[in-house]
Amino acid sequence: MDLRLLSAVAVCGLMWAMPALATTPVIVEAPSCAYRKLDTVEIEAGSRVSEGTIDRMPTAVNYRLAFNRLAEAAQEKGANAVVLRGHRATYFTRDGRRSKQAVHVQLRGAAIFVEGDPADCAMKLVSPRDYTTRHDDPRIVETPSTQAYGE
Repeated sequence: MDLRLLSAVAVCGLMWAMPALATTPVIVEAPSCAYRKLDTVEIEAGSRVSEGTIDRMPTAVNYRLAFNRLAEAAQEKGANAVVLRGHRATYFTRDGRRSKQAVHVQLRGAAIFVEGDPADCAMKLVSPRDYTTRHDDPRIVETPSTQAYGE
């Protein structure tokens, strides 16, 4: 078998295993070009943990996939962009040690339709990496799970 054929098969296999990314960009602020708001979209990702959670190491949220889900929700409403309007991250604390990464996030955004070609409009894209590393944000407060989830 030809080596080039093996590489192509391997690449195709990787592409099949990776979830497709939404083409709708998630942006930090409203664009400067003309747009109209269509609706509000919200998603949750990760595990809701509580004081009774048995798992000592809950899985961290994958922000790339969470933002992708927000973009897909906006796309379903006919949007070609989504402006991030709310982000709430929940960290897990056990024995006085907080997880370095969020285990649950709630994302809220405005699904918008940018008039004309969105590629011609300057937009500041959200960086999932920036959100993944915010574990030392001074706005993080210790709170019981009933307050963390607004219940």
